[in-house]
Amino acid sequence: MLPAISTLERTIGQKNQVSPGLLIADANGNATPDFTFQVRKPNGTLKKGDFPFNKLSNINDRKSQVVSDVNDVASSQGVVLENFLAMLLGGFQ
Repeated sequence: MLPAISTLERTIGQKNQVSPGLLIADANGNATPDFTFQVRKPNGTLKKGDFPFNKLSNINDRKSQVVSDVNDVASSQGVVLENFLAMLLGGFQ
């Protein structure tokens, strides 16, 4: 879980690639792409509140009511080469 948290923390506040739901298919497998950006516009800056893209009324109950759900996909434009120095026990910075 640490890599996911680390990746999310580095993604927030940086320029990111956001793609609408281009790979959506219906129940028969027919392509039905969605060209609408729902989270951020292209080259927008993602905010902590944008995540998760699927929000539930009770985060501890995966069967609770869906508050919002978007089909956008987000990725970073890359990583910056850095030397790994150490891991802090009990948290991250």
